[in-house]
Amino acid sequence: MGKKFDNRYFKIGLTITVSLMICIIFAIGASEWRGLLKGLDNIISAFTPVIIGFVLAFLLNPIMMYIRNGLTALVCKIKKIDKSDKEANKVVYDKTNVPAVVITIIVFLGAMSGFFSVVIPHVFASIKQLIEDVPGYWEAAKKQLEWLCNNIRIIKLDSATIIDFVQEKVEQLVADKVTPNIDTIVLSVSSGVVGGVKAIFNFFVGLLFSCFFLAMKQKFIAIGKKIIYCIFNKRVGNKIMAGLVYANKVFGGYISGKIIDSIIMGILCFIFTSAMGMTYAVLISVIVGVTNFIPFFGPFFGAFPGALLAMMDRPIYLIVFLIFILCLQQFDGNILGPLILGDSIGLSSVWVLIAIIVGGDLFGLTGMVIGVPVFACIYALCKVLIRDGLRKKKLPPETDKYVLLKSFDEDTGEPYYDDEVEARHTVNQQEKNRQKKRSKKRANKKSANEDDTDENK
Repeated sequence: MGKKFDNRYFKIGLTITVSLMICIIFAIGASEWRGLLKGLDNIISAFTPVIIGFVLAFLLNPIMMYIRNGLTALVCKIKKIDKSDKEANKVVYDKTNVPAVVITIIVFLGAMSGFFSVVIPHVFASIKQLIEDVPGYWEAAKKQLEWLCNNIRIIKLDSATIIDFVQEKVEQLVADKVTPNIDTIVLSVSSGVVGGVKAIFNFFVGLLFSCFFLAMKQKFIAIGKKIIYCIFNKRVGNKIMAGLVYANKVFGGYISGKIIDSIIMGILCFIFTSAMGMTYAVLISVIVGVTNFIPFFGPFFGAFPGALLAMMDRPIYLIVFLIFILCLQQFDGNILGPLILGDSIGLSSVWVLIAIIVGGDLFGLTGMVIGVPVFACIYALCKVLIRDGLRKKKLPPETDKYVLLKSFDEDTGEPYYDDEVEARHTVNQQEKNRQKKRSKKRANKKSANEDDTDENK
C-alpha cells in the first residue's frame, strides 16, 4: 500500500515539475523571442548552402525524373529490352540515375546562362538610360511646374521660388543626413558587395549539394522512412507518411506553378510594353514577373515602380500601364492561375490572405512566398484531426451538415436543426412528462396492489 502511495505521488510531483519547467521555458522564450529568432537566423545562415541545395533539388526533381524516364526508355529501346521484363528495366533505370542528374544540372545552368545573357544586359541598359535621363526629367518637371504657376490662378507661388525651395531642402538633406553618415553608407555598400559575393558562393555550393541530393534521393527517403517507423507506431507512421506525401504535392505544385505563372506574366508584360514602345520595357517586365511570385499583393507591388517608369517615358503611359496591369491581374487570377495551379493548395481567398499577412510579418518576403503552402499543410492537418475526432464520436465530418445545425441529442446523437429544435424540444419534453406520469401511475398501482395483498392476508 505504501509503495503504491509513493509511486502515485511521485508521478504527480514529476508531472508538476515538468509542467513548471515547460512554463518557465515558454515564459523565457516569450520574453526573449527576438534573441531566439536572431539565434535561429544565425543557424539558418550557417546552413544556407544546404538549404539552397535542398530547394534546388526539390525544384529540379521533376525535370530530372522526366529525363531519367526518357533515358530509361531510350536505352531499353536500343537494347531491345521488353517492358514486361521488370528486372531488366529496373537495372537500366538504376544506371540512368547519374546521367539524368548531370543532364538536369547542365540544362539548368544553360537556362540560367541564357536568361542572364539575354535579360540582364537589357535590364542594366535600361537602368543606365534611366540614370542618364534623370536631368531631362528634372527639366521637364520644372517646365510643367512653370506652366502650372503661369496658367492656373489658384497657385499663387512663383515657380522659381518653388524650385529654389526644393533645391534648398535637397541640399540640406544631403548636408544633414548623407555627409555626416558617409562612413556608414560606405560600410553598408561594402557589406552589400561582400554579401553579394557570399550569396554567389552559397549558390554554387548549394548547386553541388543539389547534385548530391538528387543522386542520393532514394537513399535519403528510405532513411527518413526508417526513422519515422522507428520512432512511431505503424498507425501514426502511416499518417505521417501520408502527410509528407500531401506536403510534397502542395509545395511542388505551388512553387513550380508560381514560377511558370510568373514567367508567363513577365512575357505578356514585355509583349505589351514593347508594342507600346516603352523605353524601359525589359526592366518593367522583369519587375512585374518577379513580384508576381508573391501571391495576392505581388501585382500591386510590381505596378507602382512599373507605373513610375512608364510615366517617366510618357505621362499618358501611366494610365495605360495601370489599366493593363489591372486587366493582367484579372486574367492571372481568374484564368491563368487556376489553369496552372489548379486546386493544389486547397485554400479559399481569405485563408490565402491570412497566410500571406502572417507569413510576411514573421519571416518577411520569404514568409510571403512560402506562407501559403505552409498554411495549406497546417490547414489540411487540422482538417484531418477534426475529421478523425468527429468520426470517433460517431458524428458526421461533412461541413454542410453543420450549417443549420443547432445541437445533437445527448442520448441518441440525432441532429437538431434551426426550426426543428424548439418543436423537437417540446415533443421530447412532452414525451418525458408522459413517461413520468406512466411511471407514477405504475408505482401507485403497484403500491395499491401491495396494500390489497396485505389486507387479504
